[in-house]
Amino acid sequence: MCRLMRVLLVLSAALAGCGGEYVLTAPEQVAPAGEQARTVVRLQQRDVLFLKPAVREAPLSFTVADGPLRAAYTDSDGYAALNVPVPDEPGLYDLYIDYQDDFGEELSKSVPLYVWDRDAEIVAVDLDCLPGLESDGSAVEALQAVEEDGESGDLLRLPPAFQALHTIAQDAKILYMTQADISEHAEIGRRLREQRWPEGPVLLWQYRGWSVSEGPWRLPSIEFEDRWVHQLEVLREDFPNLRIGICCDERAAKILTEAGLEAVLVGDADVPDDYYTRRTTWSELAETGL
Repeated sequence: MCRLMRVLLVLSAALAGCGGEYVLTAPEQVAPAGEQARTVVRLQQRDVLFLKPAVREAPLSFTVADGPLRAAYTDSDGYAALNVPVPDEPGLYDLYIDYQDDFGEELSKSVPLYVWDRDAEIVAVDLDCLPGLESDGSAVEALQAVEEDGESGDLLRLPPAFQALHTIAQDAKILYMTQADISEHAEIGRRLREQRWPEGPVLLWQYRGWSVSEGPWRLPSIEFEDRWVHQLEVLREDFPNLRIGICCDERAAKILTEAGLEAVLVGDADVPDDYYTRRTTWSELAETGL
């Protein structure tokens, strides 16, 4: 197996440059109104086999609404980092990212940009521990009945987690954290909006994967990674009222606490209650709140 892997890597190196589609990885964004979004994206090219080598020194342009155009070059790993000015008015915008190579091939992508008041109350939620997103439409119908007719009894038809987050969202913004790869975030966000969960950006919680870098003799080298990449400390600088995080296991609760948030642990995980606020079920969270 190892020999086969080496053969594939050498073959890929030999064929590199044959050309292939570009892959732009750009996470959803959140920033305070009138300030800047701290944007980090990555540009790669799918050459051959399963490899996606980094595209180096590539000029990327960034725009939001009618704001100024900003540009940055990718580094040796294909990453480009830039602070992008955002509108003064809170709301949901699109961040546009564009690239054109030396042969005229173009790549354009847009990602959601949530612009919130700097002083907004914000709650971080571990999306991976939410009960399965409802897809039968019953929760959406019940929520519409509550909104249109004020039928409070329809709240009983809402899944407990769905009800809990909507109750919290009446007074706070929701920030979703997930271990899913960034390439899946657009679909996750679409499902959240389609099924009427509270709106909010989907951000990477933990990175698990692999990447290709240049190894000895300029041959490709595969690096496997498993690390926390959350930006909670940075987000707390932008939003000082990001104070609470909801999760379901001790590891996530510890990360939230170390970042300066109060961790609300949902479920019966064997964790000392002295360190975290406990809600044994999503129903309890919906009834008692944070």
